[in-house]
Amino acid sequence: MNQHRYPTHLPAPACQNGLPRLEAAHFKQGLPCGHGYDRHGSRFYQNPGEFNAPGGLTHHVLPFRLNKTDRQVSRIGEQEYNRQYLPGEFLFCPAHALGFSQAGTANEAIVFMADPTVLQQTAAETNCLHPHQVELLGTPKTHDPQIGAIATLFLNEINTGGLGGLVYAESLTNLFLIHLLRHYCAFEPKLKQYQDGLSRDRLRTAIDYIQAHLG
Repeated sequence: MNQHRYPTHLPAPACQNGLPRLEAAHFKQGLPCGHGYDRHGSRFYQNPGEFNAPGGLTHHVLPFRLNKTDRQVSRIGEQEYNRQYLPGEFLFCPAHALGFSQAGTANEAIVFMADPTVLQQTAAETNCLHPHQVELLGTPKTHDPQIGAIATLFLNEINTGGLGGLVYAESLTNLFLIHLLRHYCAFEPKLKQYQDGLSRDRLRTAIDYIQAHLG
């Protein structure tokens, strides 16, 4: 089977160290899935959101379902789900977690992919302690209204676009990554405490204000 990188139909948001902060693609059956996010012999099938990752994936992957699947077998680590998925439900496979997913019917999904390094950088930017120790919890099936809202906005942008597409995509990317940090971490991230002065971000804001109004 020929394998290709996931096609991304969204304007690429700002990169960090050459990495796209988030990739989002709208898939229907027959679109190519990609070896760009496999690891140790893992491979993606032609049906969107299906994969076999006995060695773990290099990226965090979240296929958000847009249609009903009568039956799908999904395993993330030791967790397994073997029933139908409804529109708005999804599995979440963190990077390096052992995973498998295969459906008996055609899938339509918007698939999100984030490099773990980018998520760590986002944690550092939001003043989390020990950002490089961020660990996400996977699930073979769940429903999250906030992820659903973000996915809907991404889908509209992918299919229609419009004024300020890059800025809009960057805003949605921040919402998605911070939501993962808030709700899908193994341990709640702790924020740095600044008892002896302003944080770096607040200090920069104060300096910018002084220069703009008093300079």
